[in-house]
Amino acid sequence: MRSLLLSREDYAKMKKMGLHEMIRFLETGQYGVEIGDLGALYKGSELINMALNASIAGVVNKLIRIANKKSARNVISLYADKWVYSNLKLIARKIVNGLSDEDMKYGIIPIIPTTAAFCTRSAKSAEAASSAIARITGMKSDLILKYMRERDLASLENDIDRQYYSRLAGFSDANDEVKKFFSLMTELINIRNIMRMKHHEIPSERISKFIIGKPSGLIAKILHQNYNNALALLEKNNKNLAEGVREKRTRLENNAEKILLRRASIMMRKQPLSISPVFGFMVRKEAEIRNIRLLVNAKMTGLAETFIEENLVE
Repeated sequence: MRSLLLSREDYAKMKKMGLHEMIRFLETGQYGVEIGDLGALYKGSELINMALNASIAGVVNKLIRIANKKSARNVISLYADKWVYSNLKLIARKIVNGLSDEDMKYGIIPIIPTTAAFCTRSAKSAEAASSAIARITGMKSDLILKYMRERDLASLENDIDRQYYSRLAGFSDANDEVKKFFSLMTELINIRNIMRMKHHEIPSERISKFIIGKPSGLIAKILHQNYNNALALLEKNNKNLAEGVREKRTRLENNAEKILLRRASIMMRKQPLSISPVFGFMVRKEAEIRNIRLLVNAKMTGLAETFIEENLVE
């Protein structure tokens, strides 16, 4: 499966390319079908963006479809729901912020059931949106509608996220490697959210309402510290996660992604007949899409080489 992913050498080549060279390079590889299909409708960065959305959706939808065992299908589907829930948030944003269908479609990653047609149909009205979000997440449609009418998008998106990560934290139908990954992912999400709110001096009592699942010992400790003391605890307990965060706060999220990617790489090499390699591939494919978007944005906006190096997740 590694042969289906871009290598470190591929990224090095792409850094030196212009946008059109990058499109041609991607077209000769794993993204050829998507770029070919969409080339008549989009150009430049829009073409790459839409091709990337179609590619990750095609991979995930296919993995769900061909999974032989129900347990494997459940694992893939649960992880894929992160994009489903992201699409639901996009539907809500269209309603609250008055986006056009054209604006919305660039953000849709058409994972079943949230295809482009589903999202467009569900975003026709607040009532249709609240019904669609409630049906998939299990949230109450009246509460969703209330959030949208009050234009409280932050609270709505928080509740949607909590629904997803609570499912992730409580999932048990998987092998030990996948369970460890979900546990690690939940821990890193909790740390990221706590540190963000600590930076804005939000009280611990309020932060505790956003913790997903049962808090670990480290989470319980940093919850009741100020930002600097919490960071000191992170530096003591997880050097890889805390590396460079004092100099640049945004490094925390990048470090977390790198930690998850390393775990996914290990999974690709373990238990070849289990779900682990397939799951690890899906996570690495997601990171690849993120990296390509970063390189495209760097070409479009003239971002510094140092910024690219700091944020490229390999």
